[in-house]
Amino acid sequence: MEISTISVGRMNNGAHYLYNVDFYSRIDADTAVKGKLTEVLPAYKQAIDNEDIALKISQKSLNSDKIDEYDRQRDTLFMAIKAVVNAQLSVADPDIHDAAVKVNQLIKDYKLNVRGQLDKETGLLINIIYDLENKYASEVHKLGLDLFLTQLKESNLNVRNYTDSRNKELLDKPDYKLSEARKATDAVYQEVVRQINAHAVLEGDALYKNLIALQNQEIVHYKQQVLKQSVPPSTGGPVRPTEPDTPTDPETPGGGGDRPEIE
Repeated sequence: MEISTISVGRMNNGAHYLYNVDFYSRIDADTAVKGKLTEVLPAYKQAIDNEDIALKISQKSLNSDKIDEYDRQRDTLFMAIKAVVNAQLSVADPDIHDAAVKVNQLIKDYKLNVRGQLDKETGLLINIIYDLENKYASEVHKLGLDLFLTQLKESNLNVRNYTDSRNKELLDKPDYKLSEARKATDAVYQEVVRQINAHAVLEGDALYKNLIALQNQEIVHYKQQVLKQSVPPSTGGPVRPTEPDTPTDPETPGGGGDRPEIE
C-alpha cells in the first residue's frame, strides 16, 4: 500500500497550493506518522508558506488598488474643473469670461480622455497642470480653481508614483518567483511521499494505511476535477490513471498558467 503518483506540477496555482496545504494538515494531524517525518515535515511547511507568499504577490500588485483609487480621484477633479470653466463661460463679468475662454481652449487643445490609457493621461495631466500653474495662473485664480488644481496635481502624482512602484514589482518577476516556489514545494512533497511509502513498506502499513487511503482518495479527486483525467475510484492502494497525462490548455480550469516543470 502506498501513496499514488500525481502530476502536481500540472495543477493550476490555486489547486496546487490547496493540495499541499491539505496534505500537510493530514500529516500534521496524524501524530504517529508526523513523528516519523521530523526532518522533512518542517521543510514541507516552509515551502508551502513560501508558495503562499509568492502566490499572493503574483495574483495582484498591492499598488493596483491605490492606482485605481487615485485615477478615479483625478478623473473626478479634472471633470469638475471642466464643468466649472464651462459654467463660467456664461458669466457676464468680462474678466471672468475671458479667463474661462482661455482655460477652456487649453483643455480642448490637450484633448484629454479620462477613460484613455493610464500613462497617457498621466503625461497629459502633467503638461496641463504645468500650464495652469504657470501660463494661466492668473486665470486659474480668477475662476476659483486653485484648490481643484492642487488636488488634481496631488492625485496625478500619486498615480505616477504607485505606477512606478508597480512597474518595479514587475521587474522582480513575481510569476517567476511563484514558479520557483512551486518547484521547491514539489521537491519536498515528493520526498514526503517517498518517506511515507518507504516506512509503510519497511514497517508494514498498519500505521500508515488511514493516511494513505485518504490521500489516494484526494489524488483521485484532483485527477478528475483539476487535471481532467479519467481514473478509477480509490481503493486505498496506488491509483494509476486510465489515460496518460496530457498537457492541458493553460486557459482551461485544469491548466497551470505558469506551466511549471511536469513530473
